[in-house]
Amino acid sequence: MKFISSPLHASAKTLACAALATMVLLPGSAWAKERPDQIFYRDRTGSVRTLSGIVTEDTIASVAIEGRGNKVDSATIARVLFGTVPDSYHDAEGYAARGDFDNALKQYRMAADDSEARQVVRAAARLEAGKMLLRAGATGGPTSVFKEAVDEFDRFLKDFPTSRLVPEVRSLGARARRLNGDAQAAGELGAAVFDEMNASPDDAYTTDLCLTTGLAAARSFFAAGDSATGNALLQRMQASVAKLMAEAELEQRDALRVYSEDIALTEGWAMLADGRHAQAVTFFSGKLRGDLNDDLRFSARLGQAQGLLGQKKYREAQIEFAAVSALAPTNRDDVAAALVGLVLCTQNLPDSDSTERIRGWVTSCLSLYGDTPAAIKARELAAAL
Repeated sequence: MKFISSPLHASAKTLACAALATMVLLPGSAWAKERPDQIFYRDRTGSVRTLSGIVTEDTIASVAIEGRGNKVDSATIARVLFGTVPDSYHDAEGYAARGDFDNALKQYRMAADDSEARQVVRAAARLEAGKMLLRAGATGGPTSVFKEAVDEFDRFLKDFPTSRLVPEVRSLGARARRLNGDAQAAGELGAAVFDEMNASPDDAYTTDLCLTTGLAAARSFFAAGDSATGNALLQRMQASVAKLMAEAELEQRDALRVYSEDIALTEGWAMLADGRHAQAVTFFSGKLRGDLNDDLRFSARLGQAQGLLGQKKYREAQIEFAAVSALAPTNRDDVAAALVGLVLCTQNLPDSDSTERIRGWVTSCLSLYGDTPAAIKARELAAAL
């Protein structure tokens, strides 16, 4: 089973650390000769090991290293640090580590267009350029960055169609479309990524990436008003997870069980999308009485809050939104949605300090969580302040 942690879950801090690590290994133009790449992969026990050598092939199926007879399955690759890169790539890493996304973007694009650079390096640079656009959008950048990100990821797929990075790029491309306001297209692209999950047990379409992308796709369909397609996707996902659990080793079943619970929880968002608010509140309340992990528990509280808001039970909803916004910092999408929910509740309550609080919540959402679906509504609210 290709149950490998997805790079989509990397936090900004993790990405910055990776960039700094790269800077240590890649001192720019000081190296005139080709230096070996560092390939980090997981062995059969899950431990991360390192290979050193020049990457000659980096495809969805495998990674080949010059001078080594065996290829490494792409599903096992944790990270590749390139030993020889253009100066622009090295400079981009430095800018990104300092949070200067504009200059990082420019330098990554230069590296991606550098005809003298290896194809694997150019592909990595193009991916990072797209990521810089999303990160710029997260911190209050203009909404045009999301359209730019869509174009950047589409160009990657055109230029590097067999790259090991294609699954991640397709997943990020789906999210970029969602943030650009095209929820239906985001759902379709995300569902297509999920449907690749069982094609090969060793390729880069890992279980983590495909299931995470599939869950986001279902939410996108619901946001687009296409509950039928979203529910059909959830049914396919639940069937696939059930099959995987039946075949999995004991230590893998717990992780799969969390996905199974998340898929089941997402059914409540279909109720909200269809306007069945009272039914949704009952559904999420029942889930909260069960044994959910912390992330899913806060997601259920958010769903319950949305249902209460739909019933115009503003004070009850406000309490739940406040809890999620304050206590669920690991799920940025949920925190952003809770901040927007607080605004919508408070607009309908007679609190004397409502104007100041509303402005603060909207500002926080746009400046800290601008790359979340909830930020689309926050921008509408900001325009009306």
